Amino acid sequence: MEYISAILLPILHGTSNIIDGQLSTRHIKDPVVLLFFVRLTYPIIVIAFLLIFGLPQIPNVGSVALVVVAAALDSVAAIPFFAAYKHADTSVVTAYLALGKIFTPIVAFIVLGEMLAPLQYFGFAIIIIASVLAGAKSLRKFKINRGFFLMLLVALLSTLQVVILKIVTRETDAHSTTLYLAIAKFVLPLFLLFIPQKRTSIVSNVSRFRSLLWVFILLAVLNISGWLASIHANAGLPVVVVSSINSIRPLFVMAVSIVVGKIMRKQLNERHNQAEITKKVFCFIAIILGVVLAVRL
Repeated sequence: MEYISAILLPILHGTSNIIDGQLSTRHIKDPVVLLFFVRLTYPIIVIAFLLIFGLPQIPNVGSVALVVVAAALDSVAAIPFFAAYKHADTSVVTAYLALGKIFTPIVAFIVLGEMLAPLQYFGFAIIIIASVLAGAKSLRKFKINRGFFLMLLVALLSTLQVVILKIVTRETDAHSTTLYLAIAKFVLPLFLLFIPQKRTSIVSNVSRFRSLLWVFILLAVLNISGWLASIHANAGLPVVVVSSINSIRPLFVMAVSIVVGKIMRKQLNERHNQAEITKKVFCFIAIILGVVLAVRL
């Protein structure tokens, strides 16, 4: 069953990425406003966790403060994440998520004293080079995609969040931490309503949010399902196995985007000429190898 959960990870998260890409490039183009509406559906996640895991542990004040900081980092990271879809294909943005594998061991070494193995550096180099090449629109007139730098920022912020949550889980169980994190992620964006300019933008997009409410609910369901699949997979499988399987997500996103685009006769956020597909497949496979080296050693 753990393998089934691991296989579901790239499918659930990949589908979520495709929806993110469509929302941010075609419907609600302001990433801050999109963040607000995405987080409005987080009570669904909170209720689901309560029904599945029951009441959480009561955290201490220090843990609550750290969870709020982690949620704030996640919220800030979501802004360049949504913005990156405007500069790179959805599958490439998804591939850029592997950049987090670079920062996680380094920050863990600095903050938690966890040691790095020599071959991890080789894995980091593969991830960086393959990510840069995947996002390049032309190898002849080479230029690093702006989305790469945005996702590099996302990776750093997300890594800091992961390290903070590692500290929290020393005092509180993982299920309780995830629940409190979801609550904080829902509450923090509400403060955007106190910023006049953002409040005006949010109000002007309410009707669009209503018309797409089912999409946002689907996104919440995919997120909660992905979290649950991740918890189950990591409980019974080595980290390297789960990370390696999840690394095929960019390939899944690219394939689904191309197929769905052709069926719907509508261009999704994905370039699919033969040369581009060949380049992406090569780069994505290289990123999978880099992830394996970065995680297992």
